[in-house]
Amino acid sequence: MAGELSATEVAALVAKLEQAHTGGLSLYGLLSLVEALDRATAELDLARRRQSQGSASLTAGMEALLEAEATFAKAPLEVKRILAEELRCAIRPGASGVTERERRRALDFVDGQLKAAAKDAS
Repeated sequence: MAGELSATEVAALVAKLEQAHTGGLSLYGLLSLVEALDRATAELDLARRRQSQGSASLTAGMEALLEAEATFAKAPLEVKRILAEELRCAIRPGASGVTERERRRALDFVDGQLKAAAKDAS
């Protein structure tokens, strides 16, 4: 992991989740949020383990994650659902409000997911 999340970073993630729910993030924003949530989820799991073991060595970021646990519980699935809908819109030919660069990135992302799924099925 590239270092632990700070309380400020956790607050920023919560704000980005709110933006995602209101349609305020671009495809780039949603893709980066998916990656950030993977990191936050891993750190939340670590914080839960430390808390259940009675460890007093929780960082401020871990404490913030535990306080926002309800927000992060379903966040990865919800953001992926929002991303899927945005990708469906982006790959439609002639879709308005989507740049060619975003369309290409969306198609590359879908292609990568399909290749990863094909390897998993092997």
